[in-house]
Amino acid sequence: RHRRKAMRGQPGELDSYRGEGGTVYPFYTANEQSFDDDDTPPPTPMWSNLPPPAPPETASRWKAVRKQISVAGRFWSAGQDRAEEAAVSALSELLQGLVAQGALSLERRLVEHRDTPPGAVWPHGWPPRYTQRVLQLPLTEASVLDLVADLSAGALPPLQYVAGLLHAAKASLAQLPNVLRHDVPTGCAVTVVGDLHGQFGDLLHVLRSRGFPSPTRPFVFNGDFVDRGPASVEVALTLFAFQLLLPNSVFLNRGNHEERSVHALYGFQRECNAKYAPDAGGAAAYELFSEAFEHLPLATLLNGKVL
Repeated sequence: RHRRKAMRGQPGELDSYRGEGGTVYPFYTANEQSFDDDDTPPPTPMWSNLPPPAPPETASRWKAVRKQISVAGRFWSAGQDRAEEAAVSALSELLQGLVAQGALSLERRLVEHRDTPPGAVWPHGWPPRYTQRVLQLPLTEASVLDLVADLSAGALPPLQYVAGLLHAAKASLAQLPNVLRHDVPTGCAVTVVGDLHGQFGDLLHVLRSRGFPSPTRPFVFNGDFVDRGPASVEVALTLFAFQLLLPNSVFLNRGNHEERSVHALYGFQRECNAKYAPDAGGAAAYELFSEAFEHLPLATLLNGKVL
């Protein structure tokens, strides 16, 4: 009550009131209306923790920056597309950089496919093309190179060939333990490849840069061969063929995408049904792939110390 009465002076004037015991308390007066209710703050705060408003040109400056970023992104995307096209054309050759045994015979086979229509070269045209090759077991280096050359040119083996290859792979894998053990020969290096995920072009790039598997050039393919990419069938057939050809130099480990509930969801089943129609036995091809995957080892122990 005393405070309200004392604050009836002009705002900003020095005033005072006497409290209990006769003590005088000086203060500056404020607008009386702002203190009618004790909880009401003054109309104009004396300070604020809010940042000062941005200058008007800030919005336009950021708009220009965003536009520059967008233009740069379009240029980057166009450059990526050109790089991918160049990589695809280079992969269809599979000539330069091959240091593996049989490189010359593979070059000869790829030259035979250069006259194929552009739409039939990898990535595959549609509908897919099929060769008339007949599987002959045991596999030879020449037959495996023929298979890789056909696949790199966008031609799939017939269903009978696939079935025979997968039956042989299943029988070979069934004899292996869950954990393989391999001692890398002295002076040799092992190539570990992981997560191909249906990217046949990536597999060809690995073979081009590292060379084909051989007794002195072992490979460990560390699972996740299929799903997501467009060429899981090609990747799996190539890996199984090399494993049959060189069982002591090519080691295939099972990843989570070689489990039926996963590759049925993430695209491998759809790819099998598209490339080998279900009404023409495509469902059987998918089942054979699944059964072969179930016999893959879980891991490979190198030199007794690297798992």
